Amino acid sequence: GKDGGYDVKISAIFLQFKLSDYLKSKKSKEMYLFEHPYYRMKLRCLKISKQHHLLCDLEKLNKDRVFYIAPEFYEEKDLTNNFIMRKIIDNSALFSPLDIGYLDDEKHYIVFDDRSDFGYLCSNNPLKKSKKKLSNILEAFQEKSLNILKEEMIDILRNREIQVSSKILDNSDLSDFQAINLLARHYFVCEVLFVQ
Repeated sequence: GKDGGYDVKISAIFLQFKLSDYLKSKKSKEMYLFEHPYYRMKLRCLKISKQHHLLCDLEKLNKDRVFYIAPEFYEEKDLTNNFIMRKIIDNSALFSPLDIGYLDDEKHYIVFDDRSDFGYLCSNNPLKKSKKKLSNILEAFQEKSLNILKEEMIDILRNREIQVSSKILDNSDLSDFQAINLLARHYFVCEVLFVQ
């Protein structure tokens, strides 16, 4: 790639930002799991999108680097305060796609609260799933070659029989940073955060 004549090594994390519903009615379906207000984050089933499976495949090659992320606040004033204090990500829940597991065509969602270090995958019977914070994840990061990361992403798409644009494959003016960013946004529908 065009990254200064050598293969750059850096840490990268992939985040798929999700919105969640805030549920506070005692009649809410999963209220018995928490007995106080909680959040519900919907996941796309396989018949709608291959996104979850692609994120699982990406995480297999990049352990603890691929996550769904959803805010643990819901009021506009909290959004404003978290934005001003630069705490939005600190006050958000992260869930590993691979920990959630590969999904079928049924409806699935994650429920969680802002008090626990876990949530539940709900479809039929709720299954407890680990909830993480980005600050804990960043401490354990290891570097990886950008070129290797780009090639892994392309291989995942090819293995899932997804045609990768020639604009990415054949563009020698595109740096590995740019290619990874394009692949993440266009095919994996997530953002990539590079950490040095």
